[in-house]
Amino acid sequence: MEPNYQYLGKKTLFLLILKRSSLFFLFLVVSIAFFMIAQKLEGNLSVIFGKISFYLFLISLAFLVIAIFSAWLVYINYRFLLDENAFKVRRGILHKDEVAIPYRQIQSVNIKRSFFDQMIGLSKLVILTAGHEDEEEKIKGESEGILPSLDKNIAREIQEVLLKRANIEQVIMR
Repeated sequence: MEPNYQYLGKKTLFLLILKRSSLFFLFLVVSIAFFMIAQKLEGNLSVIFGKISFYLFLISLAFLVIAIFSAWLVYINYRFLLDENAFKVRRGILHKDEVAIPYRQIQSVNIKRSFFDQMIGLSKLVILTAGHEDEEEKIKGESEGILPSLDKNIAREIQEVLLKRANIEQVIMR
């Protein structure tokens, strides 16, 4: 039986879509500009600018569909599991990774929130393990113990469970 992996949360899907939508917004703004120019012109020039505006709008919609589809693919392929012996993370679309972090190796579990994360209710969960620091990971800037964006409530729940299972006392700084 396949274990029940959990997703990162609906806000994460929204953030993934937003991060991939820059070309949509660019073409949308340009199509609106061409449409406004077409409204001020007369004759054939107005028709030409109107058609350009329409085609740019269709291109922007195509980029939106691509952004939504690619974000959805990343979202459904990035999951985690609180297993009996380890915290597991599955990620990747073409190149699949599955990482298991044994609870006994967990030294600390931190929640990080940028200003933007606080505004939309997301958190980054960073799991520090005993004696794990690869040069390759320093270069890439990522570790297997990072969940990049989670709903803040899910991050707190995972943090509490991981700290209990790892028998680590959480220090709250005020």
